[in-house]
Amino acid sequence: EEARRRSAAEGDGDGDGEGDGGGGRVSHPVKMMLYYQFGMRESLMLVHPDSCRALLKRNRVRGSSDAEAMAGLPKSLPIVQAYIGNGLVTLNGAEWHRHRTIIQPGFAGQYVRNLMESALPPLLENMCRSWEKLPPGTPVSIQDHLQSLTLDTIGRAGFGHEFGMTKELLRWADAVKENLADRRRRKGDNDENGGGHVKFADLPPRDLHTHPIAAAFSSQEMTVIRPTLTEIAFGPWYTRLASNVFRGSRSWRRAAVVRRTDKAIEEIVREQRERCREKEAKLTESIRRRSSAMSEGEDVSPPRASDGGGGHHRTSSNGVEAKPQSDAKFLKSVRKTPRSILELLISDFSGLTDAELRDECKTFIFAGAETTSNAVSLSVFAMLTTPERGDGIQRRLYEDIVHHWPDSSIPPTADQLNKMEYLQAVLKEGLRMYPPVGMIFRIADKRLESFCGAGPIPKGTRLVLSIYLLHRNPDVWGERADEFVPERWMSDPAVRAAVPGGGVEPAPDDPFSYVPFSGGGRQCIGKSFAMLEAKMILATIVRRFRFKLAEELRGATFEMTSFITMRPKPHFVVEAEPRKD
Repeated sequence: EEARRRSAAEGDGDGDGEGDGGGGRVSHPVKMMLYYQFGMRESLMLVHPDSCRALLKRNRVRGSSDAEAMAGLPKSLPIVQAYIGNGLVTLNGAEWHRHRTIIQPGFAGQYVRNLMESALPPLLENMCRSWEKLPPGTPVSIQDHLQSLTLDTIGRAGFGHEFGMTKELLRWADAVKENLADRRRRKGDNDENGGGHVKFADLPPRDLHTHPIAAAFSSQEMTVIRPTLTEIAFGPWYTRLASNVFRGSRSWRRAAVVRRTDKAIEEIVREQRERCREKEAKLTESIRRRSSAMSEGEDVSPPRASDGGGGHHRTSSNGVEAKPQSDAKFLKSVRKTPRSILELLISDFSGLTDAELRDECKTFIFAGAETTSNAVSLSVFAMLTTPERGDGIQRRLYEDIVHHWPDSSIPPTADQLNKMEYLQAVLKEGLRMYPPVGMIFRIADKRLESFCGAGPIPKGTRLVLSIYLLHRNPDVWGERADEFVPERWMSDPAVRAAVPGGGVEPAPDDPFSYVPFSGGGRQCIGKSFAMLEAKMILATIVRRFRFKLAEELRGATFEMTSFITMRPKPHFVVEAEPRKD
């Protein structure tokens, strides 16, 4: 009402109020914020770049405390913190800043590229081989399969640990093939590739308990973890009551999942810490022997890979062996080339306790596995459910991939992937239409006299940034905001103008109009990791397969269900046809 009165006082309905929320000039506060009451808490939903900027820029840390009075996560969603603990997603203030500073080097550009180019291709090969084993027309739950792939990638690149989920996909494909062959035999059909189409529900189930972490983050367990509307509406007291009083309830089962997950990750942290101690001891002993030999006048070479050093003979450009590194420089160089992000955090003597490492590991898995798999699978979903243009988008994407990656016998490099402009456009548009996380919550923990040109906002008000609505706001994205049009991200105006239906406007320049990884000081630390992973996955599967909706879904009407991450309803399954060209 205050915003409406202020707009009316301006005469033309366009308020120019400047709030203290960092948003600057505001074109129309009423369009930017929607008031609603859900359960026991008043809420403001933000749907405009200016209000998005005001919300997210308040999270910057100055010194050792938050710059403004906004909490990092709403106190009405304690189960998020109960599940993933005190990691980057849930921490605030000085503790968040300390963790962010320690973890940031693990997501540096070149280090992420090296990790991804070594960890992902063999896992991706397992998933693709499992699809190639399936009889033609077999429906594939692409979202679940990609989640298994990204979980394995985080296990290998993040923790130096094998979860074995993509190997389980190979076993599942063999079980499907045998199951369908048995059905054909019973029907008297001898055609190895025949038997017609089969429904997804009739396929044998997957074994998702090959590893405790994989089991905890399976889609079945995630349904237990996700908050219910009742919990969101009534807040922490309801969750505690349900967990303590109603044994066997959703809250009680959620606590059991948390205990199993914590136990499994704590074991991984202990194993990794022990490996780091052994590696450090081996390096130290190697240096001691080398120094002792040099003191006795012996001619020695730098420590080799067999000594834990990774092979450090160096030669100059003319082929003459360079002077060996000093002991200190050698140890420093080896410590800076860890095999996983967790090893980096441990070996760098960061000061994170085992409990803090456990919670950050849970955060990596929770924030990385499902969100990255959704970015790829929902981009495929958007292509296949775009009327009339879906086949053309997939064909153009394939041509872009082949042009920059002609030899598919070797994995694509990061440089090749970054040259695929249409691949990036498809992923960006998929993230716009279906952001991995649909909403961001903050709580006003004191009365805000002015927020982005409107106010006052009472203490305790929940401020909800709806990324989904922001990304589809026609005032920001134009008349075709609800359409999947990757060309809006292309740099060539002629390409945008040639889009059927009258062309498309370019994506807006304002960084707060597009925030699939949040924004401001708390932008997702793993953004570059996730995007490179998504590019490599989408490029590989489109290079090797032609996708279409499973027969049982053709003509279906989809709805999106979301709280933590988005999923289509009915369950999205595809047919992956291996390419012969």
